[in-house]
Amino acid sequence: MLKFYPGIVTRTHEGHGTYIYHTTHSETLFVPLDNQDFFTLLSSGAPDKQALAATIIKDYGCTEDEALSAVNNTVDSLQKRALIES
Repeated sequence: MLKFYPGIVTRTHEGHGTYIYHTTHSETLFVPLDNQDFFTLLSSGAPDKQALAATIIKDYGCTEDEALSAVNNTVDSLQKRALIES
């Protein structure tokens, strides 16, 4: 399951992206993905990357490969910063 660690706050701005704030470390990360459903699912716990890709496909109408690429890039960035557990 992919899920944010405790103390993570997100703010999504449509057409712009999402700011992810780690309250313990007082650090902000900008992600150029403005899909609120994607980050809501990460907050509650996504069973896998396919579930995250489905939120992107629903909102953007892209292909599954394009959606998985966006998911992989975003999840990799969040894992490198230790913001999500897997």
